[in-house]
Amino acid sequence: MVWAIFIVQWLHVLLGIFWFGSTLYVNFVLIPVTLSLPFEQQRAFSKRIGEMSDRLIAPAALLAIGLGLIRGTVFGPATSLDYLFGS
Repeated sequence: MVWAIFIVQWLHVLLGIFWFGSTLYVNFVLIPVTLSLPFEQQRAFSKRIGEMSDRLIAPAALLAIGLGLIRGTVFGPATSLDYLFGS
């Protein structure tokens, strides 16, 4: 049971770091660089970035959220909806 908590916790943290770091990189590095390109290159580059983001960042975000919920409910103190929404 301890190993399951360890694995869920670290996957949750790792995916959260990937999600947050990827979003920062896109917003502060890729978008400014893309805006300096000619319009046609911007469209092609943005299309590819969007496809990769949909394939990688969105699932990482959903898994980070899901594992956080699992960590708090199955392996944590939240055993009822009253605990989650009672305060």
